[in-house]
Amino acid sequence: MTARGLERPQVAIRLLGAVSVQLDGRSVELGGDRLRSLLAILALTAGDSVPTALLVERIWGEAPPANAGPSLHTLMTRLRRAVGAELVTTGPAGYSLRVEPEQVDVLRFARLLRAAAQSVERVEERDAIDEALALWGGRPFAGVRSDWLETVELPRLEEQYLAAVERRFDLRSLERSPQNRGEELSELRRLTVAYPLRESLWARFLRLLARSGRTAEALELYDEVRNRIADDLGVDPGAELRTVFDELNGTRTRSSRRVAPSQLPSDVLGFTGRKEVLAELDGVLAGRDPESTVAVVLHGPGGVGKTSLAVHWSHLAAEQFPDGLLFVDLGGYGPGAPVDPSVALGYLLHALGVPASQIPAEVDGRSALLRSTLANQRVLLVLDNALNAEQVRPLLPGMGAVVLITSRSRLRGLVAREGARQVAVDQLSTADARSLLTGRIGLPDSGSVQLLDQLADRCNHLPLALVIAAEQVARRSGSALAELVGELTEHQLDAFDASDDPATDLRAVFSWSYRTLDPEAARFFRMLSIYPGRRFAPQSAAALTGHDDRTAGKLLRRLTDLHLAVETSANRFQLHDLLRAYAAEELVKATDDVDAAWERLLDWAVQSAVAARLVLGEPRKLHYVDQPLPGTVPLTFADQPAARAWFDLELRGLMAVVVGGAARGMHAQAARLGLLLWNALSRLVSPDEALAIQQVAVESARQVGHPMLAALATNQLATSHGARGDLVQAEAELVSALAMFTQIGNPAGIALVRGNLGFLRQLEGKYDEAVEHQRAALEITRAQGDDHATAGLLNNLAMTYNESGRYAEARLTAIECVRICKDLTDLRPLCFVNDTLGQAYVGLGEVELATERFAAAVMLNLRIGSPAAAVGSQVRLGRAWQGTDDAAAKQAWTYALELIDDHGQGLLDNLRAEVEGLLADVQS
Repeated sequence: MTARGLERPQVAIRLLGAVSVQLDGRSVELGGDRLRSLLAILALTAGDSVPTALLVERIWGEAPPANAGPSLHTLMTRLRRAVGAELVTTGPAGYSLRVEPEQVDVLRFARLLRAAAQSVERVEERDAIDEALALWGGRPFAGVRSDWLETVELPRLEEQYLAAVERRFDLRSLERSPQNRGEELSELRRLTVAYPLRESLWARFLRLLARSGRTAEALELYDEVRNRIADDLGVDPGAELRTVFDELNGTRTRSSRRVAPSQLPSDVLGFTGRKEVLAELDGVLAGRDPESTVAVVLHGPGGVGKTSLAVHWSHLAAEQFPDGLLFVDLGGYGPGAPVDPSVALGYLLHALGVPASQIPAEVDGRSALLRSTLANQRVLLVLDNALNAEQVRPLLPGMGAVVLITSRSRLRGLVAREGARQVAVDQLSTADARSLLTGRIGLPDSGSVQLLDQLADRCNHLPLALVIAAEQVARRSGSALAELVGELTEHQLDAFDASDDPATDLRAVFSWSYRTLDPEAARFFRMLSIYPGRRFAPQSAAALTGHDDRTAGKLLRRLTDLHLAVETSANRFQLHDLLRAYAAEELVKATDDVDAAWERLLDWAVQSAVAARLVLGEPRKLHYVDQPLPGTVPLTFADQPAARAWFDLELRGLMAVVVGGAARGMHAQAARLGLLLWNALSRLVSPDEALAIQQVAVESARQVGHPMLAALATNQLATSHGARGDLVQAEAELVSALAMFTQIGNPAGIALVRGNLGFLRQLEGKYDEAVEHQRAALEITRAQGDDHATAGLLNNLAMTYNESGRYAEARLTAIECVRICKDLTDLRPLCFVNDTLGQAYVGLGEVELATERFAAAVMLNLRIGSPAAAVGSQVRLGRAWQGTDDAAAKQAWTYALELIDDHGQGLLDNLRAEVEGLLADVQS
């Protein structure tokens, strides 16, 4: 039995070779290549839904049948018969195959190759590759007919397979054991026959022949390969094969200097982590063209360990550079002035043995001499701590060299003009940070692991911060680790003050980046420390700092180039905690107008929220928002999905703006924003979180003395209490709100509160009082022509009738509500009333009509992003069938569980046990 209470067979799907399925060890007959294609396409997603249109496209390509929908349905029916209906599911988003990734050989193959790429030990890497290659059963997708599988998936899989095969040969060659050389030669010969134009395979084959004493045979084969490439492709062999030819002939040119320069600093003792970046650098080295210069930019924030990483990798790769290892600290970010390119060129030429009398005075002459001196030399040049592309460009050598550059900037100019490759150096992972700390301070006791992880978090996983913190712990005694974690919580940067060495003082390290900013960018960086949310969009930053969106985006790119800010996802940015603390300290020193920044941010947030709610069709009958401040440019939204997506993405930040604005004493705007967030809060966060924001809004409205704001906020606070189940407090707040609206003579507000009182009485089971309040409210909204408010009240009245067993009245009231809702832009009332009407039909015994309404409610709730409401309607749909068609009920509840799985945890957790219980009952 599974967690859902349904028995499911053990499944094994093979796509690497002939497509096949085994259920509980028994082979399944799959008749027809289209059916095998459907199985393969669904299996590749391992449980994720594939839209119908995409399935049609991937199965039939550009020439689908005229009746593609029924044809696909027929195929799906055949697949269910073959593998079992419980494995094939249907939902609003399409079809899916309920299997785990480990049950599909392609996905297991990919997982093993990822594990190999992430392995630190060669033995682990080789074992993972061996296990992956053991799954390869020949040409993938044999026996299917799908252009998409042939042209998209097959080439990708074959490339992964060949890359893994080549990596396995490379790992074996590192072991320098000749015992399996005959088997490897046979395998390479077979592969070069199967893939005759893959030069990387030929390069390994020819080198292995030469190591086996068969150089003459290797040279003959090289001529054959060269001719075949010329005949089939019309080109000469690539750089790798030409290099192999030179090696076979022994013609590679070597430097005549007796002693190659070796300027690398000492390797880092106890170097930790960075396996992905090290592997990427290894890949650059393996795939380089020996006739051109390869430049790699290691970029990352100050303190992230770029120099240590560059030095460590350079020591590991030193044998690959017999003509020299050169190192120059360019001082781009440090206490002194950056090194002039002319001076750096002088260092390099002197290290290469060029007499001082022969070194030109001007930069261009020195740069040309460096290129001539290093032409065709296998050297590694490490340019550490570069300021910008202009500083680096004259130092780039000519053919054959590898240049490793570290910088806080991404050096985009080198990428654009010189084709440099960027490699990001990020903070250490949790495991690597813990290893670094343990290696320096040990593990005092088994309970210290959590403290170590907390310390790593406080240090933002920056190696420099971690090393300084470890030194602080080592200098103290007793409960040093716990004490330091506490200190970092309160005074983050103070714990990293190492005034005797500016290179290990985080303030000094950050300042070296900060002082390179022009005044506008420096102010922008300081002001970002004000933003109360963790992540922000360029538009939020623009509003805060007073820039237009384009300028804000440009300044953010400048900060990310220097790693003073991080782009966490597309157009979402963040200041890491230590950098935020540094920016806040600099803000205190400056004369920036913080209050003005808060006013801009609050006004922009309020006006953007109004714009979003208007697009969503939510009414603005109760006016409580002022005109925008001069210069405020609120967001605009093309459609409802865009407006809803903005609330989804920005809600946490907007909640922080409400709290922060109130704390700054900007109560009017804080209250307005809190009110505008109500619908998003009720949809996206817990009742406790929604209540906290509404409490801030009420207090702010009272502080500012705005009667309308206070009345509205009190009404919203009542609904928050009601959502938490505190009906007593909800009633007290509603009575207070009703008195406020009555005092200021606002009929719309009175209708709003009386409608809520009616809903409260319904929850209490006092149905006559509920109907009285709801009808009184309806009389007001109808008189005012407020269709939106009328629709909401009609739905609530119909719910009251349902609760009291007056199903015929509920049906009539709900049908009237549906008629009004069809003209509303806001879809929420239509979602609600479809569910209410479904309940009325259930009460009247009209099951089919009920299930139609529940299904409509599910679809609409998913469209507006309310998965919890969708699940609720789906559960009621199953209940409608229960007892008359248990199979339909089971299918409905199974889909409800799929919705819970698809839409994650949180608000849906409490529904899972209920649905699983219903399924268990219908099973028994």
